[in-house]
Amino acid sequence: MAETVFRSHGLSARVLPFGTYDILPREKRRGEGFLAARMTEVVRVSDTALTEEIPQLTPALWKLFFETGERQGFETPYFERRKMLVCLTLAEAWKGEGRYLAKIREVLDAILAEPTWVIPAHLEQDSDYRASEGIPPVYRPGREQGLDIMAGESGACVAVTLYYLGDVLSEGTPSYASRMRETLRDRIIDPYIRGGFHWTGEDGRRVNNWCPWIAANALFVAAVAETDDETRKTVMEKAMERLDRFVAGYPDDGGCDEGASYWGAAGAALYDALELILRMSGGAVDGFSAPIVRAIGEFLPKCHIANTRFVNFADCPPRVNPKGTVLEHYGELVGSPLLRAFGSMMSAYETEDFVLSIPYRSLRVLYTPRPPVRPYRPERDNYFPSLKVLVSRRGPYLLASKGGNNGESHNHNDVGNFLFCREGEPVLIDTGAGVYSRITFSERRYELYYMQSSYHNLPDFDGVQQGVGDAYASYEEHYDGDGGWSMELAHAYPPEAGILSYRRALRLDEDGMTLRETYSLARDETVTFHFLCAQAPEDDGQGSLRLSEGCNLTYPAELTYTLDAFAVADERLTENWGTETFYRLCFRADGRAGDYTFRVR
Repeated sequence: MAETVFRSHGLSARVLPFGTYDILPREKRRGEGFLAARMTEVVRVSDTALTEEIPQLTPALWKLFFETGERQGFETPYFERRKMLVCLTLAEAWKGEGRYLAKIREVLDAILAEPTWVIPAHLEQDSDYRASEGIPPVYRPGREQGLDIMAGESGACVAVTLYYLGDVLSEGTPSYASRMRETLRDRIIDPYIRGGFHWTGEDGRRVNNWCPWIAANALFVAAVAETDDETRKTVMEKAMERLDRFVAGYPDDGGCDEGASYWGAAGAALYDALELILRMSGGAVDGFSAPIVRAIGEFLPKCHIANTRFVNFADCPPRVNPKGTVLEHYGELVGSPLLRAFGSMMSAYETEDFVLSIPYRSLRVLYTPRPPVRPYRPERDNYFPSLKVLVSRRGPYLLASKGGNNGESHNHNDVGNFLFCREGEPVLIDTGAGVYSRITFSERRYELYYMQSSYHNLPDFDGVQQGVGDAYASYEEHYDGDGGWSMELAHAYPPEAGILSYRRALRLDEDGMTLRETYSLARDETVTFHFLCAQAPEDDGQGSLRLSEGCNLTYPAELTYTLDAFAVADERLTENWGTETFYRLCFRADGRAGDYTFRVR
């Protein structure tokens, strides 16, 4: 595992007095420096919000998750409130005309009056609340506040309003600013200092994206709302300690097992937190010099496919749109020409929407013009020995494949899976995850079809799929250094699969990909090789199948196949792939041993 960022230099923070540091550009009137080109969508949302009702959060909506497992009924209006508040705040700060103030007070009052900012789906991960105590348990008074990623985000949204308009809102109502500060202490600062949550790593568990995500938002709240220097210093020290735990769980290659989409809340959140610490300390506490921070940043370009497509193993969707402006600055701070060039190129795809997950990041973008586009050329191969992931590029083709284990963060049962693209477009796919519900992060997770190995580009043996947990893993991996690698996958399946040995070898060259499957079994079995497509394959009648993007799949003549067309049956997957139907090619082989080669050209 990698080195830490702060521990070797000591965990004692140095914090400048409140109001003497600039975490955002210093302006005579805060918000006047926003760039007009960045404000188009913010103003549009704000103007629409003026005539809209504030979305209601009722006990009935709260109960939906516990009664049905459905998350969106509560979370959609929950996030709409926060988007309203931030956009109205920024539009008023920029224009300074008073047009949005009444609506801001209305939305702010509603958010401050919510009994908790923790969403229902996260209560079971919070030691202070249990759904079994009654629904909704947090409506009882006198409870200590919990702190999840959404509560941290909510606090940062309120802090945006305090920072830009606290004085203005207090002109007619002097208690406004103090009320916001008190609420932020109660719901963000005090719980962050108190700790005891699963995401802190204090119980010895490895932490995931929640740790830097909450740290970045807590640091922003402390930076703009906490006037007591000692309290703010304590927040910084807690953040430094927890960020070290987060980084200590990373390998030296910077590989993020949560994938490209969660990198935005993991590696990018680490960047946000480190930048806040750097600015609050006046440059005295600099975490960007640690080599692991650069490696974590460079993960994203290494798993890029084309435009906004990224390698999307596990819960990652097929498209991710990080802010190129942020990536370019990350690259500047860590001295990475690769990240700077990649960020510059990705800035061409930036949208002007304000991302609420870490408001500080989006605020800085409002002041920053897009960087000039620099030439960017990806490497032919990027191999992550820790993740056991290889991303190869040859000519118009990209092949990404993975080993690893089935206990990784946000994992699917997908050890040995691969995806294949031509000209940046997917041909053989990994579907990614559907709409999150109560099942998604429960013991029933692998009942969802898109979590199962048979709905990846993987075989099953007499119908036996891969097992759940980190014991089910690849081993004896070998990367040849030039687009080819292989791994033993017998241990990715439970004993009832009867596998003595199963070796998968993949290679990419200028003509496409080759997949060789070699196995021996303890008994005669039917082995079914699966290939997933978002568009229907067609048999050309000559021993191959026409796939999308002008590719052909050639398969062994002794194998028979069927085509399984099945309903996507998930709103998120339908939106991600633009289809109501997925297609699964199923090639069947019988016997105790096999050695089969598939080619896609």
